[in-house]
Amino acid sequence: MFCFPFVLPKTIFLVWNSLNDPLFGWLSDHRALGKNQSGLSQSEIIKKRFRALMKYGPLFTLSFLSIWFHWMHPSIQFVLCLCLYDGFLTMIDLNHLALLADLALSSKDRANLNWYCSVFSGCGSLSVFLSHHFWDRDNMGSFHVFCTLLSAFSLIGFFVSSFLLKQHFSTTKVKVDIPQEEERSKQYFS
Repeated sequence: MFCFPFVLPKTIFLVWNSLNDPLFGWLSDHRALGKNQSGLSQSEIIKKRFRALMKYGPLFTLSFLSIWFHWMHPSIQFVLCLCLYDGFLTMIDLNHLALLADLALSSKDRANLNWYCSVFSGCGSLSVFLSHHFWDRDNMGSFHVFCTLLSAFSLIGFFVSSFLLKQHFSTTKVKVDIPQEEERSKQYFS
């Protein structure tokens, strides 16, 4: 059966989702990757990414929370919440993944950051399993409390992780791996 109130918002979301990834990727990097390559310095790019995480992280948590509370006509709320959530998720993912590459230029540092990222992503995924304990279709009160606490925890996590990464960046010198061929050619020409 064709369900118009669901299909139209889903179609709007599909169009939004196909457009926002390249658009936000371009917006995220257009100043640093100009035609003449005389954009921002590496340090300025990293600071810009920290600011983006600090700005879009709270908005991302609010967009998650807005899904679970009735505040508008269901079809309009559905499409708005999906588009907002996906848009903020895209901005966070773009800056987070680029920041990972910007902060860790050595394979050891990158492996350490990837390990921490994987561990905390796994811990965050446990919230899906916990949510089933609080879900009751007839009484959504406990589920709303769970979602609110989860959003608050995520908000604190964005601030703490951004602060710690920013502190790590300002106190640690970035190490770069030298490929073996370059190292051999330096020894040969020395």
